[in-house]
Amino acid sequence: MLRWPRSAIVSVLLLIAIALAAPIAVYKSTRAAYHAVGINDGQIGQRQEIMDLIQKSVLVADCRTIQTPNVPIEFLTVKANSLYLIPIDGKTVAFCS
Repeated sequence: MLRWPRSAIVSVLLLIAIALAAPIAVYKSTRAAYHAVGINDGQIGQRQEIMDLIQKSVLVADCRTIQTPNVPIEFLTVKANSLYLIPIDGKTVAFCS
């Protein structure tokens, strides 16, 4: 009867353990990456909805045409679109983009 050396048996068991552990590690990292992408897409979608709601609710002027001494403050940015607010007085603001 052929008997394997102890190092060969340990090597085979180690390879089996690696083969079982590798998919678990890959699954966990893949799941974390997809989760992060989902959170990012959700945040972008939420900001887009807020921007759309503001633009539907109030007049949003063009920032280049507004004549005011106050500097526009960046309020919300979604990808390449930005929404600014301009303080008019202590109680009133205007939106522009």
